[in-house]
This record gives sequence, structure tokens and C-alpha cells, in this order.
Amino acid sequence: MAKVAALPIFAVGTLFAFAACGPSFAAVHNGEARFEHCYALDERSNVSIDSKRECWREWRDMYTYAQTKDRVEYADSRFKALSDLPALPTDEALMAGAPGEGERNRGPLPAPTSAFAPPVSTVSEMCLKNCSIERTRCDDACRPAVCPPCAEKESACVAKCGK
Repeated sequence: MAKVAALPIFAVGTLFAFAACGPSFAAVHNGEARFEHCYALDERSNVSIDSKRECWREWRDMYTYAQTKDRVEYADSRFKALSDLPALPTDEALMAGAPGEGERNRGPLPAPTSAFAPPVSTVSEMCLKNCSIERTRCDDACRPAVCPPCAEKESACVAKCGK
């Protein structure tokens, strides 16, 4: 009879032990709250770039525990963009430093043309597809005439894909 009573106690203890192994609610909440704080600072024009950069650096260094990969990547891209601004005070750098802008949001793949088309599998295939898309755009701009420069541009593009 003692063995039967010990079994539920053991099961409950094991359940609590496994539950304790996950991330703490406080750590997750603190990371989310700090992320939202930094995100809100980004939206305010009266906050200095240094303060915004420091906020993202601190979040990236201290609050990433149990956060999603997209948040960590976003924080990294914001920190990098804000860090590059003093060295490159150009319009492009300022735009890259704006929330939602910059290299992070430019995908390596072209926009899909069909939901049923298979994904582009290699860099050379992607490059050739981009050349084809640019040729179509060039030809569309020249219509109704045929543009010899379009064919030359496509040939040069294809040659670069082979490198």
C-alpha cells in the first residue's frame, strides 16, 4: 500500500521538476517589456540616436533569453543600423537607420510569381531568374519596339551569374 501512495507524490514531484526547467515567466516578461520599450523609443523623434542604440545594445546583451529569433535579429539589425549612422551620415544610412528599413528587410530571394512555383534552390538559379525578370522589365519599357540594349544587359547579367 505504501508503494501506491508514493507513486502520485513521485509523479507530481517530477512534473514540478520539469516545469521548473523552462524559462521563468519573469525573464520572458522582462525581455518582452524591454523590447517594447526600445521599439517605442525608435518611434519617438525626440530621443537621441545614441539612446536608441544603447537601448538595443542592452536588450541584445541582457534580455534575449527565451526570446524569438526574429526579435533577436531585429534588435541586431537596429543596433547595427544605428551604430553605422555617425560614420555614414548619408540619406541611405539615415533610411537604413529608420525602423523597418535597411538591409534586413531586403530578402535574398525575388518575390514569388506564383504560389505554386517551387522555391529557387541555388544562388545561380536565383541570379538567372533575376536576370530574366530584369530583361522582361526592360522589354516592357521599350514596347512596342525591341530593345537591343535589353539583350546586352541580360547577357552581361547572365555572365555575372556564372562567376
